[in-house]
Amino acid sequence: MTQDSFTPVLQAFGASIGVEGLALDDHQSCVLSIDDVMLTMQWMQDSETLLVYSPVGMIDKNAVTADLLLQLLEANCLGMGTGGLTLGAQPDFGAIVLSGRLPTHNLSPVVLERFIEFFASVADEWSKRLAETQPEQAPDTSDMPVGGILI
Repeated sequence: MTQDSFTPVLQAFGASIGVEGLALDDHQSCVLSIDDVMLTMQWMQDSETLLVYSPVGMIDKNAVTADLLLQLLEANCLGMGTGGLTLGAQPDFGAIVLSGRLPTHNLSPVVLERFIEFFASVADEWSKRLAETQPEQAPDTSDMPVGGILI
């Protein structure tokens, strides 16, 4: 699927959630806020996939606990605790990030909507879980790549 083919899918998805004219920016990405989840969708032309990611917590490299690392590793093992999505650390921002890829070959707006809804629910769940382990910290997304539409 080319970007020209993906754009109508993205716009139809946007219309289905009440965002007319949803489009990618110059970085081939857009940002959505769904309930309390801020997520970025980035079109990856070379692999014909949509990369979706969201900060779900913070990690202090100097104060990380073995319990937290074990919890994240267990969740990532075969995607059992993330529904097939991936948790990782973004060291430049100190963020724990949930990410997932969606192939765009023959992608329909309905499949995109279901994936985004699923992604947002998993991100919300992990944000709450991580907030319980590190309640004084919240993701600082001010320097993370942004651009797009908030809903």
